[in-house]
Amino acid sequence: NIEYMCSRTSSKTWGKEAWKKIVVCIVSDGRAKINPRTRAVLAGLGVYQDGIAKQQVNGKDVTAHIYEYTTQIGMEVKGTQVILKPRPGMPVQLLFCLKEKNQKKINSHRWFFQAFGRVLDPNICVLIDAG
Repeated sequence: NIEYMCSRTSSKTWGKEAWKKIVVCIVSDGRAKINPRTRAVLAGLGVYQDGIAKQQVNGKDVTAHIYEYTTQIGMEVKGTQVILKPRPGMPVQLLFCLKEKNQKKINSHRWFFQAFGRVLDPNICVLIDAG
């Protein structure tokens, strides 16, 4: 995890500033499909604002909504509850893409690699299917 990477002292790549080299990118498949609890957690982390996404802008359909935030809020899961706690000194860069329509997993992978991958130019990618 990011905290571990930041704690590395004998690494040329990682260390105290490792968080600057790590971006957590979340691609959600369909605005109508996203779980309200997921939206609430993302809002609590600061990377989502409820009520501002629109289906159309200037008469054109919207494909996706992009949110970006560097948070210092951590999560702790206790049973079915998610507890958000301040984590000073441990920033996490978050990039959240909320696709307007549900277009399935492969389309989400395409978004990650073709849109964000080109901009972020990562050395390592880890994909997790959480749906």
